[in-house]
Amino acid sequence: MQITTTDFDEHINGQYIPVSYSYRMSFDKIYTPSTTFFTLDTSILDGVDVLAPLGNEPIQQWDKYSYLPYTDRVNWLEWSREIEFPYSVSSAMADIELENTDGYFTPNSLSPISSYILPKRPLRILAGFNDTNLPQFVGITEKMPTVDDDSRTATFHALDFLSEMYTMPITETISMQNARTDEVLAKIFTQFGLLPSEYTLDQGYNIIPFVFYDPDTNAGGIFRDLMQAEMGNLWIDDTGIIRFNNRYATPQTAVYQLTESNTLSIKTINQDNIINTVKINADIRELQPFGIVGSISNNTESPIIIEPNSTKVVNLSLSNPCTTITQPTLGLSSTTSWFTSIKTSDSTPITSNVTITGDSIKTNTYTMFFSNTNAFRVTIDAIEAWGTAAKKIDSIEYKEVSQPSIDKFGEKVLSITNNFIQSTDQCDALALPILASYSEYANQVEAEIMVNPALQLNDTISLNVNSYTGNYKIIKIVNKLRSAHFQQILTCVSTLTVNWFILDQSLLDGTDVLGI
Repeated sequence: MQITTTDFDEHINGQYIPVSYSYRMSFDKIYTPSTTFFTLDTSILDGVDVLAPLGNEPIQQWDKYSYLPYTDRVNWLEWSREIEFPYSVSSAMADIELENTDGYFTPNSLSPISSYILPKRPLRILAGFNDTNLPQFVGITEKMPTVDDDSRTATFHALDFLSEMYTMPITETISMQNARTDEVLAKIFTQFGLLPSEYTLDQGYNIIPFVFYDPDTNAGGIFRDLMQAEMGNLWIDDTGIIRFNNRYATPQTAVYQLTESNTLSIKTINQDNIINTVKINADIRELQPFGIVGSISNNTESPIIIEPNSTKVVNLSLSNPCTTITQPTLGLSSTTSWFTSIKTSDSTPITSNVTITGDSIKTNTYTMFFSNTNAFRVTIDAIEAWGTAAKKIDSIEYKEVSQPSIDKFGEKVLSITNNFIQSTDQCDALALPILASYSEYANQVEAEIMVNPALQLNDTISLNVNSYTGNYKIIKIVNKLRSAHFQQILTCVSTLTVNWFILDQSLLDGTDVLGI
């Protein structure tokens, strides 16, 4: 839940709610590195300085665009946040309809911003009460606007910055050993040009023996695997801060209470999503001692021939992913990587002027760049690459059920394949909370409430509305704002108040639940 003031809280709980909001965009994407937080009596109203959140948060890269106000153009706003089950990766999106009678938002027009009406335009949404607005959404437009000449409107669809990152490929090989979840995340964020000051990461509890991803691998898939195995949560919050929370950081006490006085409607939903059986499969790999990881010998069917004074790319197949491979040198060796070459015309051994000028490792391939500076054709006769390989030594085939739920609803299976899960304890830590939250009827509810813009995903709230009682976790928030009417709909899942067992903190044989 966002930090709020006493006055703000009085409006949340009051009978009259003076709704306010702000919408800003950066069509020209002018970037101002010197941007600071807004300072009373110093900063220019509606200038480049950013309105500071109530928490002590740093300026982010997306804060530094030059945003201009377009609140007076807004017909309606809708923005939502949702946890992508069962990965604990959160995404947010927004749709905005702007008044466009004068064609201001029409591409290829006489509009003064015509040349800037393009995809990937940064925007911000804030909402609150009595001009005290809390950050709600920071992101970029996905496509060109949809312009409706009949209604004279322009509609934009936007994703938050992290959702955009999910669609992007990593640019460099990731190869790590015994890496925590947060360390892998930091590695990816660094590739995307983010500085450590631009994200906040809890220390992960899941230690992954071997992590290997090739360039061009979708970052979203890596994020999902990491969060699923950690049972943590990754999201960009309402203020624009990228955050990772490990499993122990999940709020356990209710931050807000829903009662009949502040709940407009409530109903049970998603009964087709009952889960009473969890199956988990994973390969367990172990790093092997330094040794031979791949070889080519006397390749007469497909000879590797390098023309005089030229180069050639050679790919060597690997039986297992490798963390390191020593670059081969010319000449036989019994302790490290090597290759041999012969003169193509008469098979005379060649002992000079053939070198490897570069190499790269991918999951199943080791690529070498050979150079031949001789005045004749050379054939690479044999290659033996030495390195450290991550060999599959075992596999996990795990199953956990809620038999009472199966007896009532039939078997409803969730199957998970995730090689970041490396023990049955990890499987328990993932499966048991899922069964606790999704195996019974009425475990998920949808409630339209009196608006509280401070609520956030993963907040624990208590319900005391009609027959709904107990603690629930917010897994989706939908906000709709049209004129002065602000509608907020929460999707929540029943949650148990669980304290996870933490080494050196929890009491042995106490009430804390063993995770990993």
